[in-house]
Amino acid sequence: MGENLGVELSKAFSDLDIKMAETTQNIHVIDSQIGILKRAMHHTNVARQEISILPPETKAYKSVGRMFLLTDLTQVQSNLEEKIVALTTRTNELEAKKKCLEQSLKESEQNLKEMQKQHKEMNENHST
Repeated sequence: MGENLGVELSKAFSDLDIKMAETTQNIHVIDSQIGILKRAMHHTNVARQEISILPPETKAYKSVGRMFLLTDLTQVQSNLEEKIVALTTRTNELEAKKKCLEQSLKESEQNLKEMQKQHKEMNENHST
């Protein structure tokens, strides 16, 4: 029975180790996505600032597929504002997901330490 428990503990240990590796990888992916979104938000903010100093009669063009449409400057500013809101929302969602993953990783690490402790105690009991 003790041998069976050792096999189960080893399997649980390896499963938990795999889960921790996947969680760590997901956190790195989210970090890179957040970085991309922050760069896009910075680019959009710079464009919005540059457009805000232009006179209202300035011609602006919006890219639609392979063509450019003459667009009202206020519409361009509105589109940039919408893009900033969307980028902020997505960044906040990713930050929340990252926080959950970090909490999961922390719990997994605690479980792993507990399993190691149990394994050590089990080995000590068998040797005595």
